Amino acid sequence: MILEKDGVRLTFPEGWEAIEWDKDNGFHKKNAAKTRENLRSVDIVAYDSNARTLWLIEIKDHTRHKRVDDRPLHMVLAEKAIDTMGSLHAAAKTTISESTDVLSARKFVSQSEKVHFIYIGMEPAHTSRLWGTGIDKSDLGLALRQRIRCIDAHPRVANTSNWSRELQWNAQKS
Repeated sequence: MILEKDGVRLTFPEGWEAIEWDKDNGFHKKNAAKTRENLRSVDIVAYDSNARTLWLIEIKDHTRHKRVDDRPLHMVLAEKAIDTMGSLHAAAKTTISESTDVLSARKFVSQSEKVHFIYIGMEPAHTSRLWGTGIDKSDLGLALRQRIRCIDAHPRVANTSNWSRELQWNAQKS
């Protein structure tokens, strides 16, 4: 399965399902986001049926779009992870809709045994006044571990150029 989001092509092996959770006509935007102001979500939710693992995937390309949110990135990412878990569970229990994302959420929530979070962030190659100094991935990883330990005790911070071989799926800049 292949999904493209924000300039990144995600390639998942056989047995995986992935949905764009933040799409405009999806459950999160049409239903869950109306319950609270600024309810956020990750970009992609993927499920590995063999390992019974749910993946929350957030992608940001700061090479093309400067980060404008002045709040710390780890706070924004933690909110997205927590809000996504809430909207996934709401979708799994809803009787409002039988859309594909709702059906996927039911399966993901009922069958998953583990949850992993990964932030895929592309940074500019060179620092500048306009684009800043980039993000310290080790600091971000530590701050995320402190914030979302209840979801994933070891959240990952990566980019497409240093992709981990231990992951069964791949992310490439498209």
